[in-house]
Amino acid sequence: MDSVASSEEADGLMSMEDAISDSIEEAIERGSWVPPSGDHWAISAPEVDLSGKWKLIITEQFKEDYDEFLKALGQPLIVRGAALLIVGNTREETKQGDGGREVYIKGINAKGVWERTLKSSGSDFDTTMTPNADGSYDHTPVKILTADSEKVDATSWWENDGTVHVSWTQ
Repeated sequence: MDSVASSEEADGLMSMEDAISDSIEEAIERGSWVPPSGDHWAISAPEVDLSGKWKLIITEQFKEDYDEFLKALGQPLIVRGAALLIVGNTREETKQGDGGREVYIKGINAKGVWERTLKSSGSDFDTTMTPNADGSYDHTPVKILTADSEKVDATSWWENDGTVHVSWTQ
């Protein structure tokens, strides 16, 4: 049996984003969940769970951007080509915990295994994070190791009413 819907059937189906939005609105109406204030949250929306196994989607645009990124780092063509092959075969396993405050990520590719835990900061039920005068936020950095075993600071948070997880390393 196929799991493909006809165009008429597809017209009646909700998108995942609409379903999550409806779930959030229903929880708010029931009084079982009150969303945090602000644009950067420490927690995810109640129906959002990034736990699972993932394969990176490599588009032509991604390849061009990744090559430019590596070129800006001074990497020669042969290294950039090998890196693109490795990243293209990366699989990731994620486990989301503590209401979205923590996202454990285990990347697996030909180079090896890279494990890290991102800890989100931002508004939650007790705290409201507001932007600085310049529009930036002061998120709490967490030390993680890069795939090359370099120690960096990672900051992460949830946007779009707790449905999009964002992280930066520096």
